Amino acid sequence: MRTLAALLLLTAVQLNAQPALHIDISGEWRMQRGDDPTYASPSIDDASWVKVELPWTKAIVRENSWLRRQVTIPDWADKSQLVLTLGTISNVYEVYVNGIKIGATGAFSLEAQQIARPRSFPIPATVASQNNPMTIAVRTWHSRLRGGSTSWEVFAEGPYLITDPSGVDPNWPAAAINKRTLRQTPDLVTAAAQLALALMLIIAWVAERKRLELLLLAMYLLVEIIYSTALTLAVGIDTYPWQWGTAMGIGITLRASIFASFCLRSLDFKSRWLYALVWFLAAGMSANPVSVDRPFFFVLAAMTLGIIAYGWWRLARHGTTAEHNIFAVLLLVVLAAQTNRYGSSLGVSNRMVIGRYAWSIHEVMVWVLAFLIALLLLRRLIADRREKLRLAGELEAARVIQQLLLKAPAMREPGLSIEAVYEPAQEVGGDFYYVLDGQLVVLGDVSGKGLKAAMLVTLLIGVLRNTKERRPAAVLAELNNAVAGQIDGFVTCCCARFAADGMVTVANAGHLFPYSEGAAIEVETGLPLGLDAEAVYAETSVVLAKGASITLLSDGVLEAANPKGELFGFDRTGAISTKTVAAIAEEAKAWGQNDDITLVRVWRSA
Repeated sequence: MRTLAALLLLTAVQLNAQPALHIDISGEWRMQRGDDPTYASPSIDDASWVKVELPWTKAIVRENSWLRRQVTIPDWADKSQLVLTLGTISNVYEVYVNGIKIGATGAFSLEAQQIARPRSFPIPATVASQNNPMTIAVRTWHSRLRGGSTSWEVFAEGPYLITDPSGVDPNWPAAAINKRTLRQTPDLVTAAAQLALALMLIIAWVAERKRLELLLLAMYLLVEIIYSTALTLAVGIDTYPWQWGTAMGIGITLRASIFASFCLRSLDFKSRWLYALVWFLAAGMSANPVSVDRPFFFVLAAMTLGIIAYGWWRLARHGTTAEHNIFAVLLLVVLAAQTNRYGSSLGVSNRMVIGRYAWSIHEVMVWVLAFLIALLLLRRLIADRREKLRLAGELEAARVIQQLLLKAPAMREPGLSIEAVYEPAQEVGGDFYYVLDGQLVVLGDVSGKGLKAAMLVTLLIGVLRNTKERRPAAVLAELNNAVAGQIDGFVTCCCARFAADGMVTVANAGHLFPYSEGAAIEVETGLPLGLDAEAVYAETSVVLAKGASITLLSDGVLEAANPKGELFGFDRTGAISTKTVAAIAEEAKAWGQNDDITLVRVWRSA
């Protein structure tokens, strides 16, 4: 009997026990954009408001808005013990029940930004007992801080509940942060991959400093790394200062500006005002700590799109290659990746969830496409390097051939000796000298430098090797006939014939006077070669005394310039003209060589 009585008593207690309260308020809510405080009132008709789903089924709205829902509380529930739990609804918001504010996260100001996580709010008994069904209204706030709102970090997760205190798990906030940290781990992986690529680009740029696009792409990746890593590490911060958002906003601006400059450089835009415009806009927007980051970004993105389109069209007009087309397409896709960063504004998620991890579509696209662009840039760099090596090989071959052509034989007449030196400013030069039949010395200077001038030198040496003339004026006339009307520039030349008795006959075609015993020998001069096919050249005769010498030289000696811009000049040249040609050349080079230096000295023994 006692056992039966105990069982009956236990059954009565269970029948009278109050069940645990658990009301799921996820699912359909109503949303209205704007910030009207009257939206908290239960009397407001929200039937026309937009239907949304919580947890969010699409990216969070990045502007001020209200969310409402009505919930019926069971009659048996203890309304003095109600707790409202909201999941990751937004970063900053206020909660109203039956028109009365019962709590908030942070504050609607720049100084109190917070990271979204599940939060619980006790509902006062006086508020809970006013109406049934109960009206829950949530006023969300978007800071408009440039880069400061981390709303894009809000993941769709609950719980969304009304319970009694026993139904609240105090570990919900920490669990949400840990889960989010784990989900964003791929951002650190992509940042490491981007860093490796950036370092490779910097190394390539150091090897080829003229390829500024390599450095710009590396800078773009480095800014991207800093920006994404900072946001990833900020997930666990509860409240962060508005200066954080200012720095992030500047990062957005800097990243977009570097990318625009990279596009300009990659597509070979020469106009400096375009670069100046990009950075002027960037400086102006970076100076403003609040708002307008997205409007500025989209303006700059539109500008960048125009740059790419125009650059591709310009390349197409000049017979663009398939590589140029691929390059333009890749730039467009990277621009799309930039725009994807703001996909939440369009209600499009910018993260791809795989298992417990959420991969940022933007970060993955940036790395993949930057990698492809880097391959194209490096391919172009390797091709340029090969072309430079090929040209360097050809120039070296031309230099060797030129040196062989300019090798001076001994003078034929007894008692006469000769020495010569040739120091081109580049691999090959436009100066030349030649000794014809051991008697006739010819020294000239082709206008211009480099391979083109060297080819003309080869032509002139060929004429000298085949000429039958031995008179200086006739030799100049034959050289003039060979080049007149065939070249864009001109050639200065001096020709001197040395006899055994010391008689020297000189003809000059616009060249420097010869030097003897420290002074210039004034001779009659004519037009440089190549200007007039009918030009006539006169001859001047002088006597070279025993023990004396005559030095023929190019203007590379006189025009040598020191760091102050002072020329070596006639006086210094005259003062050292009695020295060996090697000594004269060394002094001119030490002063500051900027043109080919050629000297030929003939002296008569005592």
